[in-house]
Amino acid sequence: MRKVIKHMVDVYKKEAKIKSPISVRFNDKRVTPAAQRTLYNRKTGEIIKNELVFNAKHFQIMAKTSLKDTKIYLKRTVAHEIGHMKQIEDDFDKAKRSYIGRGIPNSKVEDEADRYSRKFTKISESKLD
Repeated sequence: MRKVIKHMVDVYKKEAKIKSPISVRFNDKRVTPAAQRTLYNRKTGEIIKNELVFNAKHFQIMAKTSLKDTKIYLKRTVAHEIGHMKQIEDDFDKAKRSYIGRGIPNSKVEDEADRYSRKFTKISESKLD
């Protein structure tokens, strides 16, 4: 599962044209299936690195129930986290600072990451139901 996740990160990073480095870690004790963190320079807003943390065990347990559904969910999850990175890079490129701490409502940030996820995976919301 870990190799599959790393491969998906590489594929979606390329599709999203992410320029900053991404490290992938695994922590199977996480409550959530995935999280994204960005390390940036507080003075300039410049992105130093991105980190993705996945709970691979979460997806392995899901796969025991439905491999097909797990593949769809995994693709969308990885692409969603890449979508956050894309938001941050695009915002930095346009405004020369990071969107972090700018008071953007969380729902808007998540909606935008979901939009990128649909774009990168070409998996519609109806396929998730």
